[in-house]
Amino acid sequence: TADVLFVTLGLVEAWYDNDLGLYLNCPPMKSLLKEYPTRFSVRVMRHREVLDYLRRSCALLDAHCRADMKCVFPVSPVPLMRTFRADTDITLANAYSKSTLRSAVEEICMERPNTFYFPSYESITLSNRDRAWENDLVHVTQELVGVNVTRMIDATTSTETTEMMDGMM
Repeated sequence: TADVLFVTLGLVEAWYDNDLGLYLNCPPMKSLLKEYPTRFSVRVMRHREVLDYLRRSCALLDAHCRADMKCVFPVSPVPLMRTFRADTDITLANAYSKSTLRSAVEEICMERPNTFYFPSYESITLSNRDRAWENDLVHVTQELVGVNVTRMIDATTSTETTEMMDGMM
């Protein structure tokens, strides 16, 4: 019965259980990796895979949610802290991840009415570094979290939501 659903996308690297055919929500324990060296693998999703998963997710929403529900897909500004890929640097892995997600969301928004991108990624990464990030350069300051949350709430609860979101996105 919700009017709005927010789904924040974070990264394209994922651990996969080859035996069960399922993605994991965190890396497997080192003891499992050692005991079962071929069971788990790191997968780096390509643009077409992200787009496919987004389309499949939206199809589930279409089947089970209100027809007029708005879907908002921000991309998290929180950087990838570690890559499990041996062939690339963390900076490149993070840029690929965020760019791939951002591009896939843009396509979904072009295809679907009532689907929007909220620019939290750009809002943080293009802001003054001293105001946007804690000293660890990983965590976003509470000040900018508050600004972004307020903007998202305002954009999705206003009586002029569609017009406002069209102007923001």
